Amino acid sequence: MSQAQLILAALANQVNTASVNTVVNANAKLDMTVRTLAEVPLNEIIAVEETTRGEVGGFDMYSFFVDLTCYYIDEPDSDTQKETLTKELKDAIGGDITLNGTCTCCHVRSVRYGGEFPLWEVILSLEILYEKEIANA
Repeated sequence: MSQAQLILAALANQVNTASVNTVVNANAKLDMTVRTLAEVPLNEIIAVEETTRGEVGGFDMYSFFVDLTCYYIDEPDSDTQKETLTKELKDAIGGDITLNGTCTCCHVRSVRYGGEFPLWEVILSLEILYEKEIANA
């Protein structure tokens, strides 16, 4: 398993919070029309981009960008579930920024909201930093 795969698996485990029923590592946006209500709220993790940040003492530092989207069902004018899910996800990531030792740091770059009634989205853009020995890079 590559370092990126280990990081994504650790992230999936970490964002499996009390309010979330399903966590999916995906290569592209999920087709939510084929999902069941029992799967929602659902966290979708998509790796967007991986870049090198340069050499640091025999190690290459890599930056890994991930979009974490939480799909949920709610009423049109209610922010209760949106606020609860946003707080739970930010707390889950902030509770262990090394994702169980798989990376140097994982932090939230931005939070956006989208969707339309009845399916809404909380979208967290994450940046994950990790090192590889130059011999293994």
